Amino acid sequence: MAERKTNARRTIRIMNPLGLHARPSSLVVQTASYFPDCDVSLTDGRQKVNAKSIMGVLGLAAAAGTELVVETKGRNAELALEAVCRMIAEMEKFEQYETREETQDAWRKLIKEITSKG
Repeated sequence: MAERKTNARRTIRIMNPLGLHARPSSLVVQTASYFPDCDVSLTDGRQKVNAKSIMGVLGLAAAAGTELVVETKGRNAELALEAVCRMIAEMEKFEQYETREETQDAWRKLIKEITSKG
């Protein structure tokens, strides 16, 4: 993975009818944490939280239709932004998996696809 130090920002809308509940929140945290040298935050207009904190992400209580600003700062900021935004955009797809193993396999595939571009 090519390393870049930048800042990046994008606004994304929660499309999952169930919103950003516990399971997708944990995947967002896992995705953000995949980039240890990058700060990742989510802002919903009321508060800004660390996307690597499950309590912070759950605290947003982001329902379907909520717009979030995803900001990344540090090494691989653009890749981290792409990964977190893709996870949020595709979280409904992750609801279909019945086991943790299936979910993790799909997550690894998503991360591999994104990081292979960088």
